[in-house]
Amino acid sequence: MASSSVRWCIGALVRWCVGALVRWCVGASVAAFDDLENGQRAQNFLFASERGIATAITSTTQATQGYLAKVASGFRRLLKTAKFKIAMACAGIATAAMFVPMDYRVTCDSELQPVFRRFIAAPFDAPLEECLVEPGDIVEANQLLALLDGRELRWELAGLRADLAKAVKEHNTHLSAQEFGEAAIARHEIDRLENRSALLAQRTQNLEIRSPIAGVIVAGNLKETEGVPLETGQSLFEVAPLDRMVVEVAIPEEDIWHVQPNMVLNLRLDALPSETVEATILRIYPRAELRDHENVFVAEAELDNSDKRLRPGMRGDAKVSTGSHFLGWNLFHKPVAYVVGWLGW
Repeated sequence: MASSSVRWCIGALVRWCVGALVRWCVGASVAAFDDLENGQRAQNFLFASERGIATAITSTTQATQGYLAKVASGFRRLLKTAKFKIAMACAGIATAAMFVPMDYRVTCDSELQPVFRRFIAAPFDAPLEECLVEPGDIVEANQLLALLDGRELRWELAGLRADLAKAVKEHNTHLSAQEFGEAAIARHEIDRLENRSALLAQRTQNLEIRSPIAGVIVAGNLKETEGVPLETGQSLFEVAPLDRMVVEVAIPEEDIWHVQPNMVLNLRLDALPSETVEATILRIYPRAELRDHENVFVAEAELDNSDKRLRPGMRGDAKVSTGSHFLGWNLFHKPVAYVVGWLGW
């Protein structure tokens, strides 16, 4: 109703202005007529057509209004619709929600690792006779893991003992003949053979490979290598304790500045999807690593595993709580930073 009144007032104002202009023009033109009667007739005709001319001009102006005026008119009609009012209310609620403070959590891939590992190596050169455990087996301290074949050691020991008896006999012969130089040389050979024999005897008594600690066999699948000669120092088994575990958290490179030591993380493992474990970040390594084709920083946290349910190599997702920020910042700070960097600002 208000808009109709406004349009009527504007139209009346335009008609009045046009009529006034026509009257002025008629008044000026009457003086140009020599015949007063003809001039009066022309004046009467223009006065009669004053309202029609103004109306025609107004209609023509409205019919030929510009594109922007049409858009403005359509927008004014849109403002009065119920859908627009509902949309504006929803937009206002969404905008207000963007300023609600919420905890910003960084989602990271995680993997369980033992606190430390003990590597068990071959003590000397010997063939592997039998392997008694496999990766994943839980072992106790001093438990037998494998046996080494000592036949070659016993054969060599028997030969050394024969050589030792011969060297002792030669030594005694040189002493009897008062050949002290040869006796001294024979004495050195006796010492060498005795030391070698003692070493081989000690090795034949240590053909059993035992676990130094209680834990789980992380690596060491030797079932298919029985009978293969082993070299001194060759790694045979890797044993890790199970009472505590370390969570390795792969923090994405773009979120490393938001994560600090002593922050709390919630861990959900694929093997235990219904449970959430809470831990505290102890350290963050300063150098990035390439994992699964992504550049990440590795953080560590320790977990208690007194129930022995956790195993090295288990994977899951960890969410690190970094503090409260506006919801809008949580949702859009990464896209905004990308756009700003892309624009070079």
